Amino acid sequence: ILVVPNDMLLVAAVIAAPRRWLPISLLQSFGALLGCLAFNAIALYDPEGIKQRYPSIFESETWTQTNDFFQQYGILAAFFGCLVLPIHPFVMVGAFSGLSQSALASAVFVARVLRNGLVCYLAASGNSVKAYFSNAKEE
Repeated sequence: ILVVPNDMLLVAAVIAAPRRWLPISLLQSFGALLGCLAFNAIALYDPEGIKQRYPSIFESETWTQTNDFFQQYGILAAFFGCLVLPIHPFVMVGAFSGLSQSALASAVFVARVLRNGLVCYLAASGNSVKAYFSNAKEE
């Protein structure tokens, strides 16, 4: 799994082209959706192999509680989790808890559109950030 610091890349891209904040946000959200689908497909391809490889995870009390939580709240658990936290654990738990691939993908995409939209909008309208970088003295 390759984890990229998306927030820093989003902010840098938007500071470089503030009028393009919405397309930048949507492209990153679409990338998150593609990553979610790929990661979910990996999890669903060989679930028993994954469970055998990492038995301590699947036999823990935390896993049982998390799985029960996902089965109880379903798409809402995935949505709110993906809104503020890295999506990898939620995709994996969603895949093993029986959440459909379309529901999980929808939750990830909507959550990331909202989150990335807010980050990009704030970066585009952050005059203090622009002023700081434009007034920085060379050392």
